[in-house]
Amino acid sequence: VLACCTPLPASGAWPYLIASALLHVVYQALLMRSFSLGDFGQVYPIARGTAPLVVTVLAAVFVGEMPDDWQAAGVVVASAGLLGVALWGIRGARPHWPA
Repeated sequence: VLACCTPLPASGAWPYLIASALLHVVYQALLMRSFSLGDFGQVYPIARGTAPLVVTVLAAVFVGEMPDDWQAAGVVVASAGLLGVALWGIRGARPHWPA
Protein backbone atom coordinates (compact mmCIF):
# COMPACT_ATOMS: atom_id res chain seq x y z
CA VAL A 1 0.00 0.00 0.00
CA LEU A 2 2.79 2.43 0.87
CA ALA A 3 4.52 1.76 -2.45
CA CYS A 4 1.67 3.57 -4.17
CA CYS A 5 2.50 6.73 -2.21
CA THR A 6 6.21 6.86 -3.03
CA PRO A 7 7.84 8.32 -6.13
CA LEU A 8 9.34 6.13 -8.83
CA PRO A 9 13.07 5.37 -8.56
CA ALA A 10 15.51 7.67 -10.34
CA SER A 11 16.11 6.87 -14.01
CA GLY A 12 19.71 5.86 -13.30
CA ALA A 13 18.52 3.11 -10.94
CA TRP A 14 16.31 1.32 -13.47
CA PRO A 15 19.05 -0.74 -15.19
CA TYR A 16 20.16 -2.04 -11.78
CA LEU A 17 16.59 -2.78 -10.73
CA ILE A 18 15.91 -4.69 -13.94
CA ALA A 19 19.21 -6.61 -13.73
CA SER A 20 18.49 -7.47 -10.10
CA ALA A 21 14.98 -8.68 -10.93
CA LEU A 22 16.26 -10.82 -13.82
CA LEU A 23 18.99 -12.36 -11.67
CA HIS A 24 16.44 -13.14 -8.99
CA VAL A 25 14.10 -14.83 -11.48
CA VAL A 26 16.97 -16.91 -12.91
CA TYR A 27 18.12 -17.87 -9.39
CA GLN A 28 14.60 -18.93 -8.39
CA ALA A 29 14.13 -20.96 -11.60
CA LEU A 30 17.46 -22.74 -11.09
CA LEU A 31 16.66 -23.35 -7.41
CA MET A 32 13.31 -24.93 -8.27
CA ARG A 33 14.98 -27.06 -10.93
CA SER A 34 17.60 -28.25 -8.46
CA PHE A 35 14.85 -29.28 -6.02
CA SER A 36 13.41 -31.55 -8.70
CA LEU A 37 16.84 -33.11 -9.37
CA GLY A 38 18.03 -33.81 -5.84
CA ASP A 39 17.02 -34.40 -2.27
CA PHE A 40 15.67 -31.22 -0.65
CA GLY A 41 17.64 -31.89 2.54
CA GLN A 42 20.85 -31.74 0.53
CA VAL A 43 20.00 -29.24 -2.21
CA TYR A 44 18.65 -26.50 0.06
CA PRO A 45 21.73 -26.20 2.31
CA ILE A 46 24.01 -26.21 -0.74
CA ALA A 47 21.96 -23.57 -2.53
CA ARG A 48 21.76 -21.31 0.51
CA GLY A 49 25.25 -22.05 1.81
CA THR A 50 27.13 -20.96 -1.28
CA ALA A 51 26.35 -17.28 -0.62
CA PRO A 52 29.30 -16.55 1.72
CA LEU A 53 31.82 -17.93 -0.77
CA VAL A 54 30.21 -16.31 -3.80
CA VAL A 55 29.87 -12.91 -2.12
CA THR A 56 33.45 -13.04 -0.83
CA VAL A 57 34.85 -13.86 -4.27
CA LEU A 58 32.71 -11.29 -6.08
CA ALA A 59 33.57 -8.58 -3.53
CA ALA A 60 37.27 -9.32 -3.95
CA VAL A 61 37.13 -9.36 -7.75
CA PHE A 62 34.80 -6.44 -8.46
CA VAL A 63 35.18 -4.15 -5.45
CA GLY A 64 38.65 -5.04 -4.23
CA GLU A 65 37.35 -5.84 -0.74
CA MET A 66 39.58 -8.49 0.76
CA PRO A 67 38.46 -10.40 3.88
CA ASP A 68 40.66 -10.30 6.96
CA ASP A 69 42.05 -13.52 8.43
CA TRP A 70 39.03 -14.27 10.63
CA GLN A 71 36.54 -13.56 7.87
CA ALA A 72 38.47 -15.75 5.44
CA ALA A 73 38.61 -18.51 8.05
CA GLY A 74 34.83 -18.28 8.49
CA VAL A 75 34.27 -18.58 4.75
CA VAL A 76 36.65 -21.56 4.58
CA VAL A 77 34.89 -23.32 7.49
CA ALA A 78 31.44 -22.68 6.01
CA SER A 79 32.59 -23.86 2.58
CA ALA A 80 34.17 -26.99 4.06
CA GLY A 81 30.91 -27.81 5.81
CA LEU A 82 29.04 -27.24 2.58
CA LEU A 83 31.45 -29.51 0.74
CA GLY A 84 30.82 -32.14 3.40
CA VAL A 85 27.06 -31.91 2.84
CA ALA A 86 27.53 -32.20 -0.92
CA LEU A 87 29.90 -35.16 -0.71
CA TRP A 88 27.77 -36.95 1.88
CA GLY A 89 24.88 -36.96 -0.58
CA ILE A 90 27.10 -38.30 -3.36
CA ARG A 91 28.35 -41.07 -1.07
CA GLY A 92 24.85 -42.51 -0.71
CA ALA A 93 23.85 -42.06 -4.35
CA ARG A 94 23.79 -45.03 -6.66
CA PRO A 95 24.51 -44.59 -10.34
CA HIS A 96 21.60 -45.11 -12.71
CA TRP A 97 23.11 -47.33 -15.38
CA PRO A 98 21.03 -48.31 -18.39
CA ALA A 99 19.96 -51.94 -18.28
